Amino acid sequence: MRFTANHLTLLRILLLPLPFFLVYGGTWERMAALAAATLLGVTDYVDGVMARRQGVTSLGKLLDPIADKIFVAVIFLPLVDLRILPLWILWPILLREFLVTELRRFGSNAETPLNVTELAKVKTTVQMTGAGVILITATFPERAVPATLLAAALVLAAAAGLARRVRTGAFPRRAWIGMGFVALALAIRLAWDARTSVVIYGGVILAITLVSAAGYVRRALPPLRRAGLPGLLSLLATLSLPLVALGLLPLAPGATGLVLSIVCVEFAAQALDIWALQQGAGDLSWIKIRLLAPAALAALAAGLAWMPVEDAATLYLAFAGAGSFSYALYDFWHHRRLLRRGI
Repeated sequence: MRFTANHLTLLRILLLPLPFFLVYGGTWERMAALAAATLLGVTDYVDGVMARRQGVTSLGKLLDPIADKIFVAVIFLPLVDLRILPLWILWPILLREFLVTELRRFGSNAETPLNVTELAKVKTTVQMTGAGVILITATFPERAVPATLLAAALVLAAAAGLARRVRTGAFPRRAWIGMGFVALALAIRLAWDARTSVVIYGGVILAITLVSAAGYVRRALPPLRRAGLPGLLSLLATLSLPLVALGLLPLAPGATGLVLSIVCVEFAAQALDIWALQQGAGDLSWIKIRLLAPAALAALAAGLAWMPVEDAATLYLAFAGAGSFSYALYDFWHHRRLLRRGI
């Protein structure tokens, strides 16, 4: 069997738990997490090269962005759990990721396809680079070490870009973007303390992430308007499962793994549903929209009425987790033949 770009993307997703667990360790474990995340980030570039050589598939067009979104969740959520990054920065970042993915359902026709934009690629590079910068800054509060590491990263990025230019005649766009962000990060770190620098980095990442959503929202508005109130309600119901779970994280700090699992499973299920819809294989998301999301929200409302807030949050996470995992298992089983053909 030929090893394809889709296989490499799936391998990247399967290896993402490694940096997640390493972030919770000491200094050396965090540096190992940074190295692992960097290596996995490089595979994002490699599978793009493979896809162009082997031929881009319809599954690959959705699978690669979903892998990037899962990467963002896996890398940034521990930073929130460790109180390195504020939740108010991560929540709208993931809102954007879920929203854009779900809007593809409304803009998947031939007239208004929501293909990946150049700005979205810039956003992905900034997110991946920014996660490493934030981790370095939090691990080494004094200026000397992060400044040295950032300067070294800038030199390495420039060297890699120049090497690519010698081979192909063009300096990679992602190298320019990465160098620009690292240079900005170095200037910020030299000007402010570690805590302030982290918030500024997060703010820059958030701003670019939200701006990158504008084009998708603009193209999806006409079909979304045609869907009317039922379409809007279905959109909100789909977004509610992972985003409410993320918002409840401060009330259930021991449930970080569960929240992350819900977020990642929902990304995967969203991608599969939209791809299956594009392939004419039917859409199962009505189960989530009409049954699972309302049941989880009802459980949260009942919990808030009858028990402490922390217990109500735990109850919602239990309902959301069970519903999300069950739906994903059925979704993947139902579309198993389609997946075998696509991969």
